[in-house]
Amino acid sequence: MKNKILVLTMLFLFLFSMLSVNATDKPTITAKSALLIHLGTGMVVYEKNVDQKLDPTVAPKLMTAILTLEKAKNLDETYTAKASAFKGITYISSAKIKVDETLTIRDLLYCLILSSSNEAANILGEYVSGNVADFIKLMNKRAKELGANNTLFTNTTGIYDENAYSTARDIMTISKHIIKLKDFLEIANASTYKMPETNLSSKRLLYTKNEMILESSENYISYAQGIKTSATSEGGYSLASLGIKKIGNRQEQMLCVVLGCPKTTQGKQMINAYNDTKTLYDFVYSTYKINRLIKESEPVTEASISLADGKDFALLIAKDSVETLLPSDITADKLEREIILNENITAPIEKGQELGEIILRYDGIEYGRTKLISQNAIKRNTMLYYTHQLNLFFSNLWVKIATVLIVCVFVLYIIYTIIYNKKRNRQKAIKRRIKF
Repeated sequence: MKNKILVLTMLFLFLFSMLSVNATDKPTITAKSALLIHLGTGMVVYEKNVDQKLDPTVAPKLMTAILTLEKAKNLDETYTAKASAFKGITYISSAKIKVDETLTIRDLLYCLILSSSNEAANILGEYVSGNVADFIKLMNKRAKELGANNTLFTNTTGIYDENAYSTARDIMTISKHIIKLKDFLEIANASTYKMPETNLSSKRLLYTKNEMILESSENYISYAQGIKTSATSEGGYSLASLGIKKIGNRQEQMLCVVLGCPKTTQGKQMINAYNDTKTLYDFVYSTYKINRLIKESEPVTEASISLADGKDFALLIAKDSVETLLPSDITADKLEREIILNENITAPIEKGQELGEIILRYDGIEYGRTKLISQNAIKRNTMLYYTHQLNLFFSNLWVKIATVLIVCVFVLYIIYTIIYNKKRNRQKAIKRRIKF
């Protein structure tokens, strides 16, 4: 009886542990769509409905910032807000920009990213393109250039429009680009910004709407960096966020996009976007680890070498080490190694010459790759080389055709010579008979 109880207990614990593992494998979130990638490798760690077309949320203001940063040679140059930039905007943000107010491009970018200023979006659109309509065309053109092919912008502001759409995958593409642009992260990571005095306003203090980077907020995460929040009653609540946290001895960067999060039952707007993002960060940082899949100069395979002087093979080693993010239960020895060698490898071979590639996969997912190089130099055998060149020469189709033609001409020449000589000899014989 005791043994039965022990067996049942062990079985229950095993099943419970399996359920726990499954629960951590796929975290539950409220977002309609989400994508989390490891920036170091580009590996997708989590995805949900990544190609579903939804309200573009954060994308319009991010694209506005991209085009501004790509145009502006100096963020401290000034621009004066026109009345046309305020048309159709019913909500004026905490930036409180006024018609005919002159601000720097830097100030306008802080208004756009921190305060999510709609008027700043239109003002920057006019700065870049002269008018908002032409700027929207440029936004859509640049989106396609970046690879965001399932995105359509109808405004600069992100104000809900049923005709506009984007996807988590596209917003990830846009986010990956913008974090590389000079000055963007400095702006996006600021929790506050002191706006200097202008021709129409005294100094004012802007506060970020991204509570994940606001230390006084209960939603603050120390390793999170701000990119952009978005909130519309029709499209829900969304957040693009950058997480940088140490795994082992390395700082690992994660880029996270959550779209279409609902309000809580208590009516809190952005809370589910923050909670979903934190859930995904916790998931990756607790269940993944950095693993060295292959070491630099590690022997991998051998390759046959034609025309070699001496040994006719080269030892191939890894050109670079490959380190990547792996689920904790996957070790390097479990990965499939696909080796692709160059065709027709012939001597001479230099030390360090690239002769192939190794790709490391698990369950169909690529986790890394590196070139394969020769560990040593290999000389060419001169006799084998010239023999090979002669074989190549005579195996050429045109050489074969030319050879046949030459032989044919030679044979015809011999036949002609024989016929000609016979005819000539007959003529000589006839002449001799006539003389007699």
